[in-house]
Amino acid sequence: MDPMAQGPRRRTSRPSPPQAPPPPTPAFERAAALVRVIGSAADLEQWERMLTVLAVHSDGAGFERAQLMLWEPRTELLSARLPARGTDGSMPLGAALDRARIPQSTTMLADVGPLARAPSWSTAELAGPAAAAWHRGECAIAPAEVKGAWPGHPEVGAAPVRRGGRPFGIIVGEWPSIGEPGERLAALRAWASIAEASLAAFDHRREADHRGGHARALSELGRAIVSPLNLAELIHHAARLAVQGTAARGSALWLPSAKGTLRLEVTHGATGERERMGRALEPLAASVLASSKLRVIERAQDEMLLSPQAAAGIDSLVVLPLVAYGREVGVLAVYDRGLPAGERPVADPMSVQFLGSLGDVVALGLDQAARFEQLRKLEQRERELANQLRRQEGLAALGEAAGRIAQEACAPLASIRAFAHRLRGGLSEGDPHLEYLEIVLAEADRLERMLAEQRDRAAIEPTRMRLESLNGVVQEVLQKAGEGLVRRRIRLVKRLSPDVPALVIDVDRIRFVVGNILHNALEAVAIGGRIRVETRLTNQHAIVEVAHDGQHHPGDAMDDVFVPFANGRPHGSGVGLDVAQRVVHEHGGEIRVRSEGEWSTIIAFTVPVLHNQDRRRAGPERRQVGHDRRARFPTR
Repeated sequence: MDPMAQGPRRRTSRPSPPQAPPPPTPAFERAAALVRVIGSAADLEQWERMLTVLAVHSDGAGFERAQLMLWEPRTELLSARLPARGTDGSMPLGAALDRARIPQSTTMLADVGPLARAPSWSTAELAGPAAAAWHRGECAIAPAEVKGAWPGHPEVGAAPVRRGGRPFGIIVGEWPSIGEPGERLAALRAWASIAEASLAAFDHRREADHRGGHARALSELGRAIVSPLNLAELIHHAARLAVQGTAARGSALWLPSAKGTLRLEVTHGATGERERMGRALEPLAASVLASSKLRVIERAQDEMLLSPQAAAGIDSLVVLPLVAYGREVGVLAVYDRGLPAGERPVADPMSVQFLGSLGDVVALGLDQAARFEQLRKLEQRERELANQLRRQEGLAALGEAAGRIAQEACAPLASIRAFAHRLRGGLSEGDPHLEYLEIVLAEADRLERMLAEQRDRAAIEPTRMRLESLNGVVQEVLQKAGEGLVRRRIRLVKRLSPDVPALVIDVDRIRFVVGNILHNALEAVAIGGRIRVETRLTNQHAIVEVAHDGQHHPGDAMDDVFVPFANGRPHGSGVGLDVAQRVVHEHGGEIRVRSEGEWSTIIAFTVPVLHNQDRRRAGPERRQVGHDRRARFPTR
């Protein structure tokens, strides 16, 4: 088929290849170069100096004199910066900008007296081009007022300075003569564009520097947490890095005390000021700890928890709780004061974000330090328990050996007593050997008591628990010991508290414990001495305490009273007290010995009350009476 017979072919449009952007103009390249140079300023003051030099140079706005004014959020005024005046134009712009980097440079920046009649201005007082530049954000030119803010020259111009789309300041300058309005307006607009672009570049670079500083601070704090630093060094690092990371004036860190109040642990800042500011911020820190919420205060004067003196010394502050795993472990406050115009306050969102991350790391470090301290105490307790276990094992072995010795010594001791009695019966009253036989019999009796104690220890029966009055057991023991107390003229001080309830105890064993403690007190006290027996009730335990005023030598190990056959015991062997200690432990209590005031030795043991409560319940709380099964099938 003839292709022409199909009719004319429809032409399709093809997309044109992308065209290269037009090459930048020399004016654009020059403006970009100026943005790079001015935006690379080391700080905001250097940026101000270079931007002012650009305003008075012939290649810039061409002012003869110029004044840069920046907004001060703290005072809500436009603050006049260092004025500048132009030269004859012989110095190239690049060299002039390089000279402007040096503080107190005399080139173009000169103290020619403020162009305004005051170092700071309210925005409501602005007029003419300055008002247009600030309120409308426009570059403006007008003849100078004879009695206005900037008199003395034929023509005045002003241009806005914007930061992040918001008014940041204005430049006001004077020309020596009336010029072409279009050219001067274009120069002002070019200057304003360079000012805004260079300030954005400066902020972008500073933000990158700040974020890098934040990362370095968090990294340093992370290394400090896993290093062998103690808690004091860790919180000092945290306070210092909080100030360095936000370029703040000072910081303070509090930790909760055992009483639930805040304790100022560390401050960082100017000497002579940081401690005072830390104490002044404590009410605010306590409020943050109670609410567990971050507080960002942009105007310290508006905070009711700060005293007027403290608020006058602070511009803004951030107070954040240190929370780890849902538990408040401290409070960190960072504050600034007297910031230059344009500097980021500590309440800036980027600084607040950094402080939040820093606070989380510090809280984890504090929690880790607390857990490490608990672990250290547990390890120390474990070592103590291991030593105690080894000691108990040694005492158990000693008890077994003592039991065997007691069994073996019974027969020869009986023979010694029998032969001694026979010899004493054959001697007359005046025989000099009679005294020696009395000593032999007395020592044999003492050995028999010691062996009886050891037999009681070895053959102690299983526990038989029942509900019994602890005061009744103590009273029974005192009645049995009454004859010995009267014979030795010992004064007994008895204080049995009626608040001590009936307890589920092994009566025989507790009677043995009280009897042995009282027996050791009787052996230790001199004739005519004193013994105090007391019972009382605490929140969790019933306490039985036996004290005496017998002789106690300083330096004697009081815990040795529980060691059977301990060396240096002046009274008895201590076998009975060793058994008493074991009985008290089996009842879930503790036995302790101490010296206090006029009482040389006080032996006290406890019996827990909490575990006895369910056994002492009366009525349906303890046991539910079952239903009579016959009631389910009533008889007719």
